[in-house]
Amino acid sequence: MKSRTASGTSIPFSVLMALASSSTAQITRENIPYLDDGHPRHVLDIFAPEDAAGLPVVFWIHGGGWQVGDKDDVQVKPRYFNEKGYVFVSTKDLGTQGDAATAALEAFLSSLGKDR
Repeated sequence: MKSRTASGTSIPFSVLMALASSSTAQITRENIPYLDDGHPRHVLDIFAPEDAAGLPVVFWIHGGGWQVGDKDDVQVKPRYFNEKGYVFVSTKDLGTQGDAATAALEAFLSSLGKDR
């Protein structure tokens, strides 16, 4: 038995079960604003193993030219990186192009240094 991802690739059922039966506890915080502008797309999700203080962070910025895809399309990536000792952060698409996308990306990148 195989499962299909949003991109249409197949994942063998045995792999899904192995990932699902992992013993690592995962803490999830969703829709955290990374800018204080109230825009619904300026949010991110954080997936962390327990006792994550001091761990390195992987920021997942999905493909799609900031127009398609979503922070929710991460499948098993958070669990994989958590088990390897990383905190995993996934961003919402910005829904913009050109100068507006550049400004939004710069704002996002500048927010990474904030203590949230």
